[in-house]
Amino acid sequence: QLADLGGLHHRMKRTSLTMLAATLAIAGVPFFSGFASKDAILASTLHFVIESPQHLILFILPVIGATITAFYMFRLWFLIFAGRPRTAMASEAHEGDGWLTGPLIALAIPTIALGWPLPGLGFKPVLEQWLEYGEPLDSLDPGSVGWWTLGASILVLAIGYGLGALHYGPWESWRKLDPRKTASRFHLIHEFLVHRWYFDELYARIFVKPILALTRAIQRFDRTGLDGLVDGSAWSTRQLSRFEGIFDRIAVDGLVILFARGTYAAGDQFRRIQNGSIRTYLLILASAVIAIGSALFAWVLA
Repeated sequence: QLADLGGLHHRMKRTSLTMLAATLAIAGVPFFSGFASKDAILASTLHFVIESPQHLILFILPVIGATITAFYMFRLWFLIFAGRPRTAMASEAHEGDGWLTGPLIALAIPTIALGWPLPGLGFKPVLEQWLEYGEPLDSLDPGSVGWWTLGASILVLAIGYGLGALHYGPWESWRKLDPRKTASRFHLIHEFLVHRWYFDELYARIFVKPILALTRAIQRFDRTGLDGLVDGSAWSTRQLSRFEGIFDRIAVDGLVILFARGTYAAGDQFRRIQNGSIRTYLLILASAVIAIGSALFAWVLA
């Protein structure tokens, strides 16, 4: 958090200076790369507004945006590198090695160099000359608005830097305005900016909450519908298997056992006939002949 830092300039000078170069460029300080783009935007809108005054808002909005950009960039640099360390962590910070600071320096050099004009090529910065060279159409010639645009750019920069210094300056004597009082005075704007334009809340209401509601509905359907169907099928299968088990034990096994017992009993009875007595065998044979003859006689008579 920014509130945990402060005073890192003396402990991380290379990082501080390269960050300052980036801050000056983004804020639109003259002779830095960002000034050319900001100045071109303001010049284009001012030139258009002069011809069409009813579109004055097209010039006011970029001015407000550039002022806010200068303010929060200087605020960022002041809170991190200016003043005194506000925590033990900040007081123990140290500069990174060349692998970390080298790329910062490599980026800071063109940030400064591209904002300066090349000797013999006029007073336009290098970046602006490149943009004009690669432009498929003729670039806008702001004409008489050039100096007005320069004045507006410097005024915007001064206001943004001044607000940042008055709220978060490196020394107490600079801090004439209390950020907490300013936030309470403009609490609606402060809340709007703190909540990041309420973009997260809007995103949650439009996308996150409907998706969560849909996933909950799918989850309920999965638990009550699909899981219920699967559990019902499993219960039906268990009940059927229990019925089959009972039928197997009582009906099938009982029938097999009854047939086995009947066979065993019949065999036991027939075994008594096999006593080794010839007279018994002749008696049985004679009885069988008489029975068969009686049956044939009865059939013939019928």
